Formats: sequence, structure tokens, C-alpha cells
Amino acid sequence: MGLRINDTAPDFTADSTAGQIRFHDWIGDHYAILFSHPKDFTPVCTDIEKVAGAPANFPIIDDTSLTVSKLYDMLPADAYMPDGRTAADSASVRTVFIVGPDRKVRLTMAYPMSVGRNFAEILRALDAVQATDGMPLATPANWVPGQDVIVALSVSTEDARAKFGDVDVKLPYLRTVKAPA
Repeated sequence: MGLRINDTAPDFTADSTAGQIRFHDWIGDHYAILFSHPKDFTPVCTDIEKVAGAPANFPIIDDTSLTVSKLYDMLPADAYMPDGRTAADSASVRTVFIVGPDRKVRLTMAYPMSVGRNFAEILRALDAVQATDGMPLATPANWVPGQDVIVALSVSTEDARAKFGDVDVKLPYLRTVKAPA
């Protein structure tokens, strides 16, 4: 079974473009975004600086052994053989994991190899995770930073006012507040 939200993200040590890293140490007290990449580099991904105008200033992990791909269940179903081995020509699907400072998985996304990722959505999701992490709040569909967030039903309107200030009660079960800074 794959990783789920609130699972502890598996730790690993790997060579990278920034030298050898141990994932949990590298995270420090920050959030981390872990992307999988196809087995072979594609022209789009290898020319990041040329296309985007900015260098890839994050470590790119060497996972030729598929150790990380297996730990994070990044391989497509047809990569696994009946005896549990992995097909030699396996390539990771395009997966994204947001991992919190406590090493817990906060978000997962998986795309087939034929679909490029939406980096605006990944950054929006990171903002939403950070805005609500450890708080009795949720973001509505299509939320973007600066918009109001929803107060969890587990918090009374009175307690929400004490904690967050003004509460806009749209319906008894839909109350919004300004997102914490």
C-alpha cells in the first residue's frame, strides 16, 4: 500500500546534485516537496534553466537503484513482477509529496507519465497546507493565498471569534475567517 496523508515520510540517504543527503536531516524544520521524475531525463526537464530562466537550485536525487521510488511507491502498477521484483525498464510515474517539518506526509499527487505537472497548483497546495497545518481550518475549492479559510465544525463560532477575530457566518456549518499570516 502506498503512503497516505499523515504517514511518516520514509527517510533515505541518496547521492544528489548537492552531494549526499539524508532526507529527514535535509528537511530540517521546513516543508519539503519531493518530486519523482521519469527514469530517463526528458528534454524539458534537463533544460530547466534555459526554459524557465532560473537554475534548478534544489537537489536532484540519484535514484537509479529505484530505492526511493519503491519507498514512496512511485512506480506504475505494471512495473512490479509477480515475484515482487521490479521490471528493469521501470520509470516512475510523476508523483509529488509535500512533507511537513515533522516528517509527516501532508499531500500526495500522482500523474501518469503522459501528463505534465501543474506547478501553480503544487505551490497553491503548499500555501494551503501551510495556512491550515495544525489549525482547525480548511481551504475551500480553488482557494488562493489571501482568501478566507473555513473554520472547522469542531470549533464553536464563539471560540473561533476568540481565536481568529471576525467570523463570517454564511451558514451554521460554513464560517470563514481571514487566513492566519
